[in-house]
Amino acid sequence: MAPVPGAGFMSELVIYRAEDGKLAGFGEKGVVSRAEAIDRGLRHYFTGIECRHGHIDLRFTKTQICLECNRIKAREWGARNKEIVANKNSAYYLKNRQEILHSVSSYRKTNREKIAAWHKANYQRNKHKWSEKKRPTTAASKAVMAKRTRAFRLANPERFRAYKAKRRAMAMASPGQYTAQDVQTIIRLQKYRCTGCRASIKSRYHVDHVFPLSKGGSNGPENIQILCPSCNVKKSAKDPIRWANEQGRLL
Repeated sequence: MAPVPGAGFMSELVIYRAEDGKLAGFGEKGVVSRAEAIDRGLRHYFTGIECRHGHIDLRFTKTQICLECNRIKAREWGARNKEIVANKNSAYYLKNRQEILHSVSSYRKTNREKIAAWHKANYQRNKHKWSEKKRPTTAASKAVMAKRTRAFRLANPERFRAYKAKRRAMAMASPGQYTAQDVQTIIRLQKYRCTGCRASIKSRYHVDHVFPLSKGGSNGPENIQILCPSCNVKKSAKDPIRWANEQGRLL
């Protein structure tokens, strides 16, 4: 049995909820009248008596509506006003994004076992649904996905290069991440010239890591240079000092 969610507003209110959702028992001071709650400035009170809809739960001091009735009413309103709810949720998330991400990350770190147990239990409850979702992929669907991937790659070559580099960096546990916009910025800073041979890179170019990922280099924009295809093939995964020596740029 676990404490009723939201019951922490009063330390001496000891109420327990059984697994089936019904209130199983209370402490000696579990019952708090509405008059007492008003006097003490509490948001909720508890009588231990069913509401008119048959729920035994905390009640709002102001409206006398029980929390379960309020939850049901909120769900019904949300089902009728999905667009309004979606817009409000989106606006709230954008306004509080950093706080939400920090809170979620902290919860996951401190409740790993609890989350894993929930996922395991959820899988067991819905095993038949997961089996249906994992139907074998047909040859036709594979062909469609391959066609879409090719179309995306042709339409977004820079984004695709950045994605491949990110995957490679993750495999090597390399820090940092550059974007297609970073590539365009670097090209402009290089004045559309290869850093190796000074050839034009307006039409064709390769994105190169100054310090190779295989040698511990970062995948961030600070470790990116743009080379012509020929220079990039020659440089390969060479150390930048060695590469500069081969080009005669160092004594």
